[in-house]
Amino acid sequence: MLLALMFLPTNPALALGGWQSIPWLGIVPPLLPPEARTRIAAEKQLLLAHKGYLENRLQQAQPLIRLIGQEVDKRRLPALLILLPVIESGYRLDVVSPKGAAGVWQLMPATATRYGVPQTTSYDGRLSLPIATHAALTYLSDLSKQFNGDWLLALAAYNCGENRVKGALQDAQQASYWQLPLPDETKRYVPRLLALAELIQSAERHGLNLPAWQEGDELVAREYTGPLWLSDLAHRGNWPLARLELLNPAFRKAWLPAGMSYTLLLPRDQAKRLDKKPPRPVKPGIDTTPIPALLPLQSLSDPLLISHVAPLYGDGEGVDLSPRAVMPNKGDVLDSGARAPVGLEARPLLLPIGKQPTTEMIRKPAGKAGHSG
Repeated sequence: MLLALMFLPTNPALALGGWQSIPWLGIVPPLLPPEARTRIAAEKQLLLAHKGYLENRLQQAQPLIRLIGQEVDKRRLPALLILLPVIESGYRLDVVSPKGAAGVWQLMPATATRYGVPQTTSYDGRLSLPIATHAALTYLSDLSKQFNGDWLLALAAYNCGENRVKGALQDAQQASYWQLPLPDETKRYVPRLLALAELIQSAERHGLNLPAWQEGDELVAREYTGPLWLSDLAHRGNWPLARLELLNPAFRKAWLPAGMSYTLLLPRDQAKRLDKKPPRPVKPGIDTTPIPALLPLQSLSDPLLISHVAPLYGDGEGVDLSPRAVMPNKGDVLDSGARAPVGLEARPLLLPIGKQPTTEMIRKPAGKAGHSG
């Protein structure tokens, strides 16, 4: 029952104080080189250009942010890690990248296997918030140890791989992240995360409206042993099946076979109902109920995602901060009065209790979703 208990609050100040009580920049050295400040400022300007979108994203994801915050706090890890899924996946549970990374933490299959994440045809633990968070934070902790507690190098390694960073350190013969010959995306990865943290740390000064820390459903993790039907779980929890699927994209089939336990993410009220009326093992059968397709990461017009950006830092040629320089060709994202990017309103993270998703709210992306190299 470890995963079922992993999201219990450990620091009341974190829950009560909320965004402003969290030391977002606790790992950042007090004196950064001028190049670092320039790169962080560039990313901050880009994020402010999409302030309305960022506010919307944080509000939708707040229940998930709160859960990850509890686990980060319990492990005494840097608060900055709570923001990592913002630039990895936009805090979406059901996305997969062209290279095969999946879920809110964008875990690659090999990394997930190394950290004990189950991956079968019926259940992909990378898409489970509790399981993926446990694996990702353990991986990040290990990376920090590998790089002697240098969290900037650990974050770079999370993006491009520890061997790539070790090779860059050897080539550069120095240990500063800011001077390493790294891929363009990795050069922007840490500055973007630090820029996001600076904005949140000084939200009022930047005119950023943050959601209440306790906003949204209170979610809990539960474990159940197969065989199970998703429809039976929804029925016993008095919960629409579509909502169960939205919070638990790890379930890739409606029928979950015997031989393993499955972790579900549930609103507390539904979890209490299932506690009183737990699902019973049922006989296998044929269920033709379609499971919602995963969203290809490249189909999302999301200005927050690090995977969607073009190189921003030139060699003495200045910084291109125009939206066209950092957005894909699926349409601009405007702060107000414009349609939302695909993947935001098209498939909301969390629906109010009892509200069924419509065909406009859940779209099936064109083509076959899956892992492409």
